[in-house]
Amino acid sequence: MVQLIIVGSNVWIFAEVENAPEHKAAIEKLRTLLREGLGINAVVYSEVFHKLSRLFDRGYCKAAGRPRCQRTTS
Repeated sequence: MVQLIIVGSNVWIFAEVENAPEHKAAIEKLRTLLREGLGINAVVYSEVFHKLSRLFDRGYCKAAGRPRCQRTTS
């Protein structure tokens, strides 16, 4: 039996925003899944691109009371 794990868009988004409360858990889970194998579909890719573009380009973080959102380099 072959198992394919598809990672949802929120996990990818939280992994990219360092000051998100879910950041550490998202990074840890993705590191585990990258060793085991995972998949991503076009819809998830599109959602992540759209959301991160809005977060980083439109000052969302400042409006949310955060000085800025920081992209992770992990």
